[in-house]
Amino acid sequence: MKTSFIAKLVDKKAFEPGLYVKFLHQKRALIFDLPDLKELSNREILKITDVFVTHTHMDHFMGFDQLLRLFLGKQLYLRIYGPKGIIENVDGKLRGYTWNLVQNYEGELNIEVTEIQGDTCEIVKFNSRERFKPVSALTRTLKGNEIIKEPGFKIYFITLDHQIPCLAFMLEEEFKIQILRDKLSEYGLEPGPWLTRLKQEIFRGSDENDILQIKFRKKSKVYEIEKPISELKMNLTKITEGARLVYITDIIGSEENFKTILESFSPAHIAFIEAGFLKQDEEQAKKTYHLTAEEAGRLAGLLKAKYLKVFHYSFRYKGREQELEKEALDSFYRSF
Repeated sequence: MKTSFIAKLVDKKAFEPGLYVKFLHQKRALIFDLPDLKELSNREILKITDVFVTHTHMDHFMGFDQLLRLFLGKQLYLRIYGPKGIIENVDGKLRGYTWNLVQNYEGELNIEVTEIQGDTCEIVKFNSRERFKPVSALTRTLKGNEIIKEPGFKIYFITLDHQIPCLAFMLEEEFKIQILRDKLSEYGLEPGPWLTRLKQEIFRGSDENDILQIKFRKKSKVYEIEKPISELKMNLTKITEGARLVYITDIIGSEENFKTILESFSPAHIAFIEAGFLKQDEEQAKKTYHLTAEEAGRLAGLLKAKYLKVFHYSFRYKGREQELEKEALDSFYRSF
């Protein structure tokens, strides 16, 4: 299924949590959880605009320091979303350092932290010019379980049981816009950055009379023309259903958790679900509030997913990763 993004695990070997989502044709990425970020390049990390933290056990939040180190001194705005306590967690991280010189750095770093508290959320901001002293911004009521709505996509959350509240997230494309490249030449047009702007305007729901400025190069000559967005949309694009991606980790395989997930996230096309233990070690999975690979596969099937990737394996299975993947996929395929 073609999407407007590329999603990959932060840890290629799938032992650590974390999912990195890069938007195509944009210098922007999202990240779900903040584990050790050593496998991401500095360039990839600097594209991150939004962080979604499921909970703040160390393996899900230790990467905050790495991200902060790269962002310091640059003109950036970072948004962090997490469960109850995330404001205190971020504040505690920032208070752990001495900031007597940070206000002199060339770039100003702003960190906006949104703490999800049921049907409301509290937002606090930290600014490098103010030595990261917390400033309360506002409290807002959430629209259902939607925490982000932007042109092109939305992010939803649910709260699950990991013996503590643990969030799960869903990224939903509003719809997909496919450029009909073979039609460009019929209109005497060439590909260029203007196509990205066209998509953005369609996502924003621009008025049918709005005009798009088009600039492109053809045979070493630069052309500048204007066209109605409605005409370009009708003749150069194909609109299709958007994909739904879920990120679920660190939950016990209880009936209540499954019910909450299915009520809010089904159907999901792409599923990233933890598979901490083999079914033969189910008791250990329950004791530590994690899913087995069999449960991960069954959950993906119930979600009507078209693609499943499991991760966050217990380190006891080092060298046996294929067993976890096989158990999950066997369970997944049985659901069809």
